Amino acid sequence: MKRRQAFTLVQMVAATVLAAVLMVTALLVIAGLGRERRIAAASEKLEPSVEMMELIRWDLVNAREMSTNRGQVTLIGFGSLDEDASPRSHVPVEVMYEVQRAADRSWLVRRQRTEDRRGRGEWSVELVCADVARFEVTEVGEKPVPRPRAATTTRPTSAPASRPSVLPTIASCVRVEVAWDDPDREPIEQVLVLR
Repeated sequence: MKRRQAFTLVQMVAATVLAAVLMVTALLVIAGLGRERRIAAASEKLEPSVEMMELIRWDLVNAREMSTNRGQVTLIGFGSLDEDASPRSHVPVEVMYEVQRAADRSWLVRRQRTEDRRGRGEWSVELVCADVARFEVTEVGEKPVPRPRAATTTRPTSAPASRPSVLPTIASCVRVEVAWDDPDREPIEQVLVLR
């Protein structure tokens, strides 16, 4: 009679332990993917409004003048952003926020015009956040006393000034209000301290 070859007890235990380790590793990877998916879904709901508020804060902190007119907020200051959203400080800029409809959705739109050496540049347009029904910025408290504009030596004294000789400043606190198209979504109402 021939003797059959079989696995030893040590080989069977080693194979069982190896299979158990592989199953635990696979379950941990699958659980991690599910956790990442839930975190990504939650951050998609929060991220646009957080990024939007950071962008608005940047523009307000760098603004020297602010005006509001029929749903438009216009800021004039020195905090322009490049196309890749990297800051270019000390470059004169005019920024305008307004709610517009595009592709059957309402969007908060940011327009930026950076002054070039000749005085004016082209408008760049950025869709900031979707499903915004209303956007308002109001100054809270009193405006500071306007500061005189620093004298420049580049402009001849006989040329008329294109802007007033006093550089107004916006209040140190502003209230930003954002209402959404979705009535179930919590509106944003934040007071930003700028200086």
